[in-house]
Amino acid sequence: MKSMARRAALACGVDAEPIQQAMVEWRKAGEDALRKRLVKAQRAGELARDISPADLARFIATVMAGLTVQAVNGATRDEMKRIADLVLKSIGLA
Repeated sequence: MKSMARRAALACGVDAEPIQQAMVEWRKAGEDALRKRLVKAQRAGELARDISPADLARFIATVMAGLTVQAVNGATRDEMKRIADLVLKSIGLA
């Protein structure tokens, strides 16, 4: 469902501005929920103190948006996995 919603938001034209705005608010709410979870992780010692939960949430949201565009453009599951693996490797998690 979420993937379909993202695809719909990318496909919206100028006439669908209310839908686009709703999708922006939906994405921001998701990013904020992730930020809050990362704050909890940081307090629990699961996230380094020198990492900004807000910046990391925005980074993850940006990667997810990029993956969504790749999926809409026909990227295969294997291609998407390689991208995700590269992202994890680039931030030292793989």
